[in-house]
Amino acid sequence: STPVLRFKDDVLVEVRPHPGGSEVAMRSKSRVGKGDLGANAKRIRAFLAALRTRVPAAVR
Repeated sequence: STPVLRFKDDVLVEVRPHPGGSEVAMRSKSRVGKGDLGANAKRIRAFLAALRTRVPAAVR
């Protein structure tokens, strides 16, 4: 959910087989309203950055 107004968001993370390894597909979408002021994109970037620090070869 968003920190200020506590709106709920849906987040989907899929790990799919890919030649030579795996790929991560991620989606984040607000349940309420049309805009999110970049919150969903920020959430995806933060997740991928955290994944990159834990599994360096995971994100290219």
